[in-house]
Amino acid sequence: MRRIWKSIWEAESAMFVSRLPLQEAMRSLAAIVERSELANWGADCLVGRVSSAHVCIARHRGGQRMPTRPVFLGKFQERSGQTVLEGRFTYPWSTRLLLMGSIVVLVIFVLASAILGAVSLVSNGRSDVTVWVAVAMLVSAAVLATTLFKVTQPFEREDIAWISERVDAAIGSA
Repeated sequence: MRRIWKSIWEAESAMFVSRLPLQEAMRSLAAIVERSELANWGADCLVGRVSSAHVCIARHRGGQRMPTRPVFLGKFQERSGQTVLEGRFTYPWSTRLLLMGSIVVLVIFVLASAILGAVSLVSNGRSDVTVWVAVAMLVSAAVLATTLFKVTQPFEREDIAWISERVDAAIGSA
């Protein structure tokens, strides 16, 4: 259970260093980031907002709306004559609430299904209907537990790599 909570609340740090001046690096990244998913619905692209004080970008998969995608949150800074985009990959708060609520509901349902299935099997003996109801409840509990495990996997590594590659290319990382 600890892995599930950590998966939802973890953040992965990232830093992109550019040889471009701050304003030019910011404009270069802003040029490839769409403001809305609807602007380029059919193709994979970066969506979000870019300013020097705040960068918030995510991957949009063509034709899909993914509520559980990681988002890069960061800001541009100048350090030692280089432009640095520093931030972290994390889930937005709305996704965290959605996942937490889903997990709570699934855990309650899985436990209730397992308990109901086991109790009906023990208390009613071996009648055909009781056995099938108990088996159905136990199978549904197993399926939901598997779903819970799959939904709360750590960040989609492919999305993080995809976003990082685009950001590197846009700001001309050193």
